[in-house]
Amino acid sequence: MPFPVPENTSESLDHAIAAVNRYNETERNIYVQAINCYEFGWGVSGSGAGDEFVSNGSVYTLEQMQEILDCIGKPTVEDLLAAGEKLFDFMATYPGDLPVRYLAPAFDYVIDASAICGVRLTGLAQAWQVPPEEIPVNA
Repeated sequence: MPFPVPENTSESLDHAIAAVNRYNETERNIYVQAINCYEFGWGVSGSGAGDEFVSNGSVYTLEQMQEILDCIGKPTVEDLLAAGEKLFDFMATYPGDLPVRYLAPAFDYVIDASAICGVRLTGLAQAWQVPPEEIPVNA
């Protein structure tokens, strides 16, 4: 939600313009970094023509992502999920600026004390699943 930039000129207003521009740039960078980190961590991405989003799924299978989380370990996975919730809340304060698919984990999961990392993945979240019409068919 960029702030309006003052248009008058004077030394004070020049500083005000620079300050608001710097804040807006910082906000854009937060979103870009959050999206990049999210997509790397979960192995997801997707794009289409214009604003259309077409999921490419995840580069990781459910089993591979579970193994990745198991390697990270329970304390860190718990911290990452908690930090992710805080980030989702922060990002949600600017509705319309971040696609909804980034406001929840890319894989659905349940808390499972018997799992090495404390969670058991149950599948790729609906927002990241490849639409059936996009799945290549081998002839």
